[in-house]
Amino acid sequence: MATSGPTTLGAPSSGSSTAIRAAVLAGFVGGWDATALYFIFPAIRDDIAGGDAAAASWVLSITSIVAAAVMLQAGRVGDRIGHLRTFTIGAVGYFLAAAASAVAPTLWFLIVARGAQAVALALQGPASMALIMGGTTRGSEARAMGRWGAATAVAGVLGPICVAALLTSVSWRVTFALQIPMAAALLVLVRGAHDPGQRGQATPLRLVDSALTVVGLVAVILPIVEGDEWGWASTRTLGFFAVGVTVLAVVVARSRERGVGVIPLHLMKSVDFVTATVAATAGGALFFAHWLVYLLFLTEVWGVGLIPSALLLTTMPATMSVSSVWLGGAIDRHGARRVLVPVGALYTATIVVFVIIADADRRIWTMVPMLVAAGLAMSAIWPSLNAIALRRVPSAEIATAAAFVRTISRIGSAVGVAAAVALSSSGGNTLTGSLRGLWFLGAAAAITTAAVAMIPEQGE
Repeated sequence: MATSGPTTLGAPSSGSSTAIRAAVLAGFVGGWDATALYFIFPAIRDDIAGGDAAAASWVLSITSIVAAAVMLQAGRVGDRIGHLRTFTIGAVGYFLAAAASAVAPTLWFLIVARGAQAVALALQGPASMALIMGGTTRGSEARAMGRWGAATAVAGVLGPICVAALLTSVSWRVTFALQIPMAAALLVLVRGAHDPGQRGQATPLRLVDSALTVVGLVAVILPIVEGDEWGWASTRTLGFFAVGVTVLAVVVARSRERGVGVIPLHLMKSVDFVTATVAATAGGALFFAHWLVYLLFLTEVWGVGLIPSALLLTTMPATMSVSSVWLGGAIDRHGARRVLVPVGALYTATIVVFVIIADADRRIWTMVPMLVAAGLAMSAIWPSLNAIALRRVPSAEIATAAAFVRTISRIGSAVGVAAAVALSSSGGNTLTGSLRGLWFLGAAAAITTAAVAMIPEQGE
């Protein structure tokens, strides 16, 4: 049964600490998966996709679409059968799907395999957050999530460097092959862990609603990817948008019954939950798309090689790795708004300044302040949104709530990546398209900052 609020725990036991370590390692795996793939995008586009950027972008978008649909159910699965058990199932699935991605013979086989990886990550994601929150004492949640963010950042540093180096001598397939031992390490670690959380009521799964969510998201994202070719005001584009919005509205309408619908509408009564999920939507579009936009600007506008580009872009996760725990602690001490708003405003300002001064002349130093500000924004905003959204959620519903926050951020990321690919490929030349992609990032950063400004403090 659900409790009235999150439990206050003492010092975590050894089994609980092992579960937390497994969850933090999952953050590393997720960070590697999220960042490394952007660096192999050009290779996938030119190799298995035959130069078709729009088709290749589905390798990026499918993970967000499938994760957004499955994660809504994955949180409920974790609350029903146990967070650690769900986490373990996800690790096994990720192991198998990574192997399938590594040997994919065609683009569409790779897209399907990536969808399977997304299912596995969707099972791991909410469960890992529940393991961290369930084994953490009250008042130190943001700092605990900061450790998860730091692990993600370390992967963001190592992933691009390793992948860029391997691409010059081997193949993009090695990126997926390297995910296999990572998943194996997760399975080894969880053997000595136990679940610190509570189980909720055995509510039915709504697989039809998950399928409808996939249909709705594909119908919304497809015209964004193909808008230049179809025409933004064409009947086909507008028709797909209309179908997508209608199908997603049906999913919302079917979620009115508490504990049954895939969307936890009853949690929308919490201002914490609502403001954090709004920020997560815009933040998802920003943080997932900026890797691709910066990479394309460096390689296709300035002509920087892949390895130097990877080294430069690791400025973002490197900054995140050294600042996430400290910023998480600052949020616990001083409140979310006092930390998140200045950091978000700084990132927005650096994007705008870079867009104004950027041109075809290679001036690497002009990008560095923007990358540092991006790292600070990732370390402050991304992990803390999860802690803020979940801080007043009953412990028996915490994985369901975490799943929704991650789902909404995945929806934002899918739209963000699709928009970034469409905008960066438009305009008639690479500079114009890349600048359009950067303006999109600036708008997403501004919206994210405005959303976090509305987040109430603990006592409000």
